[in-house]
Amino acid sequence: MTKLSASLPEGTANGLGLIAVELAKLPDVRHVAIVVLDCKQILTDVDSGAELPTARIRRIEVIKDPAHVDQLEDILRAAHMQRHGVTHLPVTEPLFDTEPEREPDDIADDFDHVARRLEEGAQP
Repeated sequence: MTKLSASLPEGTANGLGLIAVELAKLPDVRHVAIVVLDCKQILTDVDSGAELPTARIRRIEVIKDPAHVDQLEDILRAAHMQRHGVTHLPVTEPLFDTEPEREPDDIADDFDHVARRLEEGAQP
């Protein structure tokens, strides 16, 4: 098993600021991001010798371009198949469901609200 460090990279290595407002206002929408990881620490159980690594996100970038999202879905599906030793995954639903399950009018109202807040000086 691997744990994930709760901290995110600081400065320009953290691309999540791009979607901060969307995350708050449209929490049901999934977003696609690419992360670069390394190991922050390894905890060792002295009795068993088992090691538990903690992964650290070194860089994270949100992918907004639909064409790139489609490419990443193909890459993720291929990596999943390789990891599980299968040659075919049933395509029952997209891996990246990036569209909200909401009425268009509700979404427009949310974006209008966010736009007004940003005009008033709110930080994303």
